[in-house]
Parts: sequence; C-alpha cells; structure tokens
Amino acid sequence: MAAMGAWLANAFEAKITIGDLLSFASIMFAAISLIVQGWRGIQVQQIELYQRLETNSMTVFKFEADHAVVLERFRDSDLDEMKFSEPALANGTRTDFNGLIAAFGSMRGFIDHYGDLERSGLDDALKPEFLRFEQEYRVVQKYYEQTMNLFEMAARFRRKRIIEPEVYGSWVIWFHDTLNEWAFRALWPELKQNYTPELRHVFNGPVRTFDPNEDDTKRKRHFFQHVAQITGCRVIGDWLRRLEAEEK
Repeated sequence: MAAMGAWLANAFEAKITIGDLLSFASIMFAAISLIVQGWRGIQVQQIELYQRLETNSMTVFKFEADHAVVLERFRDSDLDEMKFSEPALANGTRTDFNGLIAAFGSMRGFIDHYGDLERSGLDDALKPEFLRFEQEYRVVQKYYEQTMNLFEMAARFRRKRIIEPEVYGSWVIWFHDTLNEWAFRALWPELKQNYTPELRHVFNGPVRTFDPNEDDTKRKRHFFQHVAQITGCRVIGDWLRRLEAEEK
C-alpha cells in the first residue's frame, strides 16, 4: 500500500491527472477486450472450419452409399478374384469380368496391365467388359479422391492445432481402414501427386511396405505409431493402448 501511495504521489507530482489515469485505464481495457474478442474469433473460425470438414465427410458417405455395389469389389485388403467372376444378376445385368479373367489369366493379371491397355486394341468380345471396368474404376478413383481431400484437410488442421489430438485419433482410424483397401494402395502412386506433404508422409511408407498377410492388430499399432511420430503427438501414439485399457 505504501508503494502504491508513493506511485500516486509521484504521478501527481508529474502532473498526471485522474483523467489521464482513467484514460489510460480505458485504453488498456479496450486493448484487452480486443485480444479477448480476437481469441474468441479464432475459436469460432476453428469451429466453423471443422464443421465444414464434417459436412464434407457426409458428402463422401453419401457417395459411398450410392456406389456401394461397385466399391465393395475394391475394398478388401487383397484383391478377391471371386468378386470379379460372380455370375450375372437375376435381371440379366452382367456383373462379372470372366472374359477379361480368361484373357489375362486372372483379374489381377488384367489390372496389372490395365494402365497400358487401350480399348481399341482389345478383341471386340472384351470391349464391353473393359468399358464396364473403366466405369467402375473411375467411380473408385473419384471415391478415393474425395476421401483424400478430407484426409488432407484433417492432416492440415491437426498441424495447425485446429483439431484436438483426441478428435484426430478418430481420423487416423479412418486413415488405417483406407490403407487396408487394395484399390487405394494401387491408386496411391497416382493420387499422391495431388496432395500435400502432410498427407504423403502419412501414407507413402505404409503403402510401400503393406503386407496383406500381416496381423491386422499389429499393422494398426505400427500405423498409429508412424502417424504419432510424424505429427509429434503422444495422444495418437497411446490411442490403441488406451482403447484396450478401456475394454478391460
């Protein structure tokens, strides 16, 4: 109190009036208010950005539902030949690719050569199946492009701390599920050219070293550790362990 009194005495000796003090206080109050408002504005902006991400994810879910029959062939951890050689539907619509399978020895054999093939160079009997596969593969590619757009936004928002680690963990699960799909891994060398380093770092290594015969639990643990390392996030690193502890 004595120090405060001395300060006030000195202030008045320096001809600082009560009005000056009140003016200074009002300036400080205005500055603090601006800082608080700015912080609240940033919070609102962050919420709006994440809501936009969630809204866009609903669009992807709708696309997935609308094309579920086509996508189902392409989402196993390894290509399932039987799903491409199933008989025609009851209404007579052809769904198999038996002609291409016979010509190339297997569906995998055809897909391995797909990028180098042109419809005009095929036998006429194979052209309808080739066209149908082109149409289906285009749907699959568009699905992964939309999914990667979301993943890129999520990875960027995490780097900028817009998404909390606990929320980002749920996205990493989606990352892992997508990694498990053979068509995504087949398309990744082409897809990755369109995305930022944050997303390429997530998938480059795991796609390159993916082993469909590896235990899924072990693979998931390695993937979460990989993402935790590149993001520097301990929450992601402990995600699966905490889930396991909750189940006990």
